[in-house]
Amino acid sequence: MQNCLYSSLLEKVMENCTCLPQFHSSYKYAGTINLPTCQGRQLTCANDWLNKMASKEMSSAEDTNNQTRPCLHSCNYQTDMVTITSASYPNYPIFPLRKDLCITLQKLASLCSRPYHATVVETQLKNKKVKCEDILIANNSGNICNEDDYLKVSLAANKSDLIDYLYSYAKANMAVVTVFIQDPYYTSILRDESISFVTFLGNAGGLFGIFLGVSLVSMFEILYYCADYIHSKAYRVMCRGNLEKK
Repeated sequence: MQNCLYSSLLEKVMENCTCLPQFHSSYKYAGTINLPTCQGRQLTCANDWLNKMASKEMSSAEDTNNQTRPCLHSCNYQTDMVTITSASYPNYPIFPLRKDLCITLQKLASLCSRPYHATVVETQLKNKKVKCEDILIANNSGNICNEDDYLKVSLAANKSDLIDYLYSYAKANMAVVTVFIQDPYYTSILRDESISFVTFLGNAGGLFGIFLGVSLVSMFEILYYCADYIHSKAYRVMCRGNLEKK
């Protein structure tokens, strides 16, 4: 299951993002020799697919014969291993190329538009080249972000001070936490009867034998003697009827 989900993730990233993830770029994969390592928007695209891992659209992968087959879940036993990794956030070279920059700008613009919050932001901006007014202009009339919340590359060079402040603010106030559960499949449980009919019959016979002194053979003997009694009774009645006729 883990190998199948991993293969499905690589296929989706290569097909939709035309790149290879950083953790796989050092390996050679058929048909991907010319694919670059994911950066910028490609990295955002790869992370989006990584968050969809084990979803319905990523539940199949190609086998060695290039045939798409569904990923099969584990047998009847499942263990969850907890792995924790951490890294510094954000990464300065990549930060301007991600949506995080524009989201941080929108957050600060929302604070600067409120008088009380603007005072707090201005205090943090003291002795800096960027002011609250610059943040509002960049978010509104400046239009440094496009409709997809990505920084316009042509304006990045002229807004280096603003980008530096947004980076320092994100580094001090923001964190990204990703929780991923591998193999989200249930454990198969087989339910069976606690006692079979043969076992029940044996236990019942044992209890009869203990408390009543009766066994299965005794029951057949009782039936035999009852039948013999009925037979002898009927024979006597028949013989008496024949004697009366004579």
